[in-house]
Amino acid sequence: EERVRRSVTASFVVEKDGTLTEVKVLEGMGEPFDSKLVHALESTQWEAGAQKGVPVRVQMRVPVDF
Repeated sequence: EERVRRSVTASFVVEKDGTLTEVKVLEGMGEPFDSKLVHALESTQWEAGAQKGVPVRVQMRVPVDF
């Protein structure tokens, strides 16, 4: 069985409470993969960024391998 491996790039903002907003696929594989990736990311909880000990919003850009 031959497996195809691909990498896509997603971008999002981690809010002060750790939730994600502005989730989008920048370099995707097309549907239905892109929408499933957005849904998967939106259902996760992240740790907020901090500046001088105070939670801050952080823009993230991450590669995701399939």
